Amino acid sequence: VGYPAVGSITNTDNAKVAHASGYPTMDVGEEEEGPWRRRRRRPAAVLIVGKSGVGDAVDSYNLNATYFRSQHVPVLGAVFNRLPLDGYYSLDNCKRAVSTYFEQNWNLHGHEKVFGFIPQVETIAHTRMECEDENERQKLLESAITHAEDFITVFSQNVNVEYMLEIAANLRDNYQDLYLNENSKKAKLRNETNHDNVHDVQTNAPLTRQQIEMSAKESGATGG
Repeated sequence: VGYPAVGSITNTDNAKVAHASGYPTMDVGEEEEGPWRRRRRRPAAVLIVGKSGVGDAVDSYNLNATYFRSQHVPVLGAVFNRLPLDGYYSLDNCKRAVSTYFEQNWNLHGHEKVFGFIPQVETIAHTRMECEDENERQKLLESAITHAEDFITVFSQNVNVEYMLEIAANLRDNYQDLYLNENSKKAKLRNETNHDNVHDVQTNAPLTRQQIEMSAKESGATGG
């Protein structure tokens, strides 16, 4: 709920919740009796619900995923939500760009995958609007409940849930090898790999920042 570190002041951030609600592995203090006897747990993997767009979507994913990794919580990957069907930042354009990023940076993300891109569902698009009128807020809430099934349908059509559960089960059963040991290997690989240059995929020639920005603006991009 919220960003990964929310609740830190009370030690109830999302990473700690993932640890607390994880898979029991063994008893700690089996020889003792009483309320201090507890189960050691392996953290549950988390799925990040990402933003629409391209640059901000990827930047936000990396920021959020990094916090979980630092707390030894495995990250399944992401689904990206509320994408428009038309325009420069259409679902198809964003899907192509974000998927390419994950494919090209496999050494940074390892098992983390993109499981789907969800279009904006118009029947519930405005149900989170801030509204001062109590009656209007109630109408928006009722509308969201009425059309909740619309989102469930769209989600199931655009997200590979079966693959997501497969990755989650694999992480649960092989947490030590696939996550902790893998993180150590990835850290070493990052130190050996240079990712500073962006290349033209046809000529393999480095593009300047100005060339990249000009190309994006000509295609209709408006963000920074």
